[in-house]
Amino acid sequence: MTYESWRISFQSSESAAKAAYKEWKAAHASQQAKIDALEAKLVEVSKDSERYRWLREQFWDKSDIFVVTGGKKNIYLGTYCPSLIVLDEDIDEAIKKDKQ
Repeated sequence: MTYESWRISFQSSESAAKAAYKEWKAAHASQQAKIDALEAKLVEVSKDSERYRWLREQFWDKSDIFVVTGGKKNIYLGTYCPSLIVLDEDIDEAIKKDKQ
């Protein structure tokens, strides 16, 4: 093998290696984005499960927040009934108080 043929072969291999690395890096970046999204979702779901577990342990005679079943017939006009983000915030605050 002459130096020139070796150089051409090396450059071809180097180009192929660079292309393969570029392809791998792009695929890895895509996978990392998926991993990051899953980790963020895990944090969100973990917080929701913590709230639910805490709420299950609350009794009407010992807590400011508890579950009432039976629909609207068991709630009276003026009763504070938080939902969605407000309920999450109320539960988070109650959990903080319990931990103190």
